Amino acid sequence: MAKAAGFNNSFNSGELSPDAAERVDLQQFAQGMALGLNLVGLVTGPAARSPGTWLAGLTKLQTLAGAVVLIPFCRDPADAQVIELGASYFRVWYADGTPVMSGGSPLEVAHGWSQADLPRLSWDQNGDVVIVTHRDGLRQRVIRRLSPTSWEIDDYGFKSGPWRPENTNRGFTLTITGTSTGCTEDPLIGSIAEGQTVTLTASAALFNANHVGGLWRLRQNDGAPGSETWATRTEYDVGQFVLSDGKIYKRNSGGPQPGTASSGLTPPIHESGVVSDGRWNWEFMNDGAGVVEITSFTSSTVAVGTVRRPGPLKTGQATSYWSEGAWSPYRGFPTAKPAFREERLVFAGAPGDPDKFDLTRTAGFDEEEADFLPGLGTGRVVDTEAVRRFAGDEPGRVVWAMSLPSLILGTTRQEVLVTGATSEDPLAPSSTRAVALTGFGSADVSPVKAHDAVLYVQRGRKTLRELRYGYDQGTGSRDLSVVASHIGERRFAQLAWQGSENLCWCRLEDGGLAALVYHVEQQVYGFTRRVLAAGTADEGDPDSAGDWTVESIAVLPGTEDRLWIAARRAKGGGYQRAILRLATRDEGNFYDLAERYEGTAVGTVSGLDHLEGETVSALADGAEYRGLTVTDGEVTLPDDLTATSILVGLPYMSRFRSLPLDLGGGGSGLGSRSRVTEAVIVIEGVECLAGVEDQPRLEKVSSRLRNEVDAPVARRHAAKCIFSGQTSREVQIVVETDCGWDLKIKAIKPVGVTNA
Repeated sequence: MAKAAGFNNSFNSGELSPDAAERVDLQQFAQGMALGLNLVGLVTGPAARSPGTWLAGLTKLQTLAGAVVLIPFCRDPADAQVIELGASYFRVWYADGTPVMSGGSPLEVAHGWSQADLPRLSWDQNGDVVIVTHRDGLRQRVIRRLSPTSWEIDDYGFKSGPWRPENTNRGFTLTITGTSTGCTEDPLIGSIAEGQTVTLTASAALFNANHVGGLWRLRQNDGAPGSETWATRTEYDVGQFVLSDGKIYKRNSGGPQPGTASSGLTPPIHESGVVSDGRWNWEFMNDGAGVVEITSFTSSTVAVGTVRRPGPLKTGQATSYWSEGAWSPYRGFPTAKPAFREERLVFAGAPGDPDKFDLTRTAGFDEEEADFLPGLGTGRVVDTEAVRRFAGDEPGRVVWAMSLPSLILGTTRQEVLVTGATSEDPLAPSSTRAVALTGFGSADVSPVKAHDAVLYVQRGRKTLRELRYGYDQGTGSRDLSVVASHIGERRFAQLAWQGSENLCWCRLEDGGLAALVYHVEQQVYGFTRRVLAAGTADEGDPDSAGDWTVESIAVLPGTEDRLWIAARRAKGGGYQRAILRLATRDEGNFYDLAERYEGTAVGTVSGLDHLEGETVSALADGAEYRGLTVTDGEVTLPDDLTATSILVGLPYMSRFRSLPLDLGGGGSGLGSRSRVTEAVIVIEGVECLAGVEDQPRLEKVSSRLRNEVDAPVARRHAAKCIFSGQTSREVQIVVETDCGWDLKIKAIKPVGVTNA
């Protein structure tokens, strides 16, 4: 028998699943744990208590069917708000947890989404707008912030595409009927004005009622119109048509120099209205292709619409050069999470073309609508026009888009890199290419950008993956949940990145919550679990989400990024649904659903209606009082005590359980028998319980000084635990606390004897 000692000073590899618990050969084993309940791994090594939660408020609907989705809104870390999106309404909260008010009540904006729609929404923000898509292909919508206290929601418009392939049956025509203007000298040139109501008549069955709201594109022929090309210092008659920049213009009377008939030096290139070339005014007529939005359905061959872009056809003129819009109530609208890239808006995954993606024209979107002009009907296409491509070679529905050094798409079959001719070139119709990076396939869960990587959920929702693509074209991909498969078995439903804490929060399908500490530079990643108001040390079902069901999460950027949580629980024969803000460690809140009073000395704290009838704890001027009951929304300190700072909330248990200890380091005990006789546990905190798993009683560990009775200070402390009759291969150290102070588990130093 020889004396031996071990040392473990890092636990940031998080929980290892039972299947990986014997993998002493893994680095994660040396830095992992068996349980991290209400703990988070710190990049520096320790396992620390997850901070508590502040109550922002209760949601509008306190019913089982009143779930909400939280949408973060950030123009700047100093200008951030959260949208509480519920069935048929949304409210807005400030970053400090107070609601936006209107006329003495929370601001409320109506919308048309039902309760069933909410979990099927995806979004991205640009400026003061949030673009929202729907998994079932409903029309995309836009939430606009007019000011911090004024918001609205509307359908998001689109024009000039994107388009399905053009009709190739030359006997299948569309005839447009309206009021056209033309030139008697050139009867082939005509134009029907924008905004005019027209009738489209098909030569065979084409339309149905679901085409209302869709777009149709009509061209005159395959070539440029037979009109003179604009040239400088050339004489043109009033009313004459010219071709310039691929578009048709008509000379109007008047101009800055009406005494001369020759043209100016600046060619017309505008797309609407009247603009001077420096001498004469030119009215935009059309670009070789007109666009009509269907407003009513008459029959399978007749539909009525409004001209969205003037076209080259005269009234009564038929054409076989027509295209149906790619998106409509009939074809469906984009379903994938949108993105913004190189001043283009990215949409993808429409039911009619699930494996295609679309980019607007450069700077081709605003708060009202997006422009997918693919080029002119006269044939001109420039690099700033819209792009429409397949997302890689393997068919699969596009489920998300994300902008990194390049545009990344996730499809149900693969993950795809979208670039120009090279990774440094801009996206353009002539050169955009989509190349597969990995072949894992993505789930319908919006990814998050973490440092220089994308964290996304693999198809099946059991695996969280990392994908990195840098400016040097280096690609990296790995499974971040492989040794924590017990977390993945609960399936990932939503991700939120808390960058200031290096944490990826994961909402699980069963309503649970997990945290992944993730830091590429330090090669740190590991999962722990967060259970709201977990009031017992009994682990029970290790996969349980607890009494609270987490329904939505969001991270709001700030000086310190903050996690917001929408959760519900059964209470009083009904349901309570709350919006919570995760505290920062510096705020010193280690209770859940907490409220803090600051002011003159008082012995009673009110405003606790959300905790009515429950047993709470309180930190009053640094001293903790437990077992207090909330009555009539108030809690009173015992023994007529008063305090100027009182923190009240539900205590929650934080519980650490180590992996089986190895003397001499991870894996050193493989093939040998050993016995641990004692262990030194190094903590930073005030007090906790520590000992061996399955031991009848855990010992109290306290770092209090003798004079610290009322307001103890957290400090580093080493406590020795003596064991008997234990085998080191089976020893698991347990540390737990539900007090109102922080706790960091920094190291475990087992000592014993071994027999090789």
